[in-house]
Amino acid sequence: MSATTSTTGTPGVTPAAPSMTLNVTEPAAIEIKKFMTGEEGLPETAGLRVRVVPGGCSGFQYSLNIEEESRQGDFVLDEKGVRLRACFRVARKFLLGAQTSCLHER
Repeated sequence: MSATTSTTGTPGVTPAAPSMTLNVTEPAAIEIKKFMTGEEGLPETAGLRVRVVPGGCSGFQYSLNIEEESRQGDFVLDEKGVRLRACFRVARKFLLGAQTSCLHER
């Protein structure tokens, strides 16, 4: 299942941007919602920013942060009731078709 995609940008201009999909497993969606519910004072517009930053064994690692608003140029995706944000220009080639899951070690 792929997420619904929209993009923010110049008012009145609808860019012909390619689609972007990120998949969130049901366990991950539950954990993200639980975490966000526990954060006080988050507005309805809050969502999880998914980023790719320098680091890790391959030279890149993923970063997840809660942000209250979208930024210009963001793709905003809704997957299983979780609002995800990603900067298309920077992260698309690293996030395209990625899946977010949650595993609990026992």
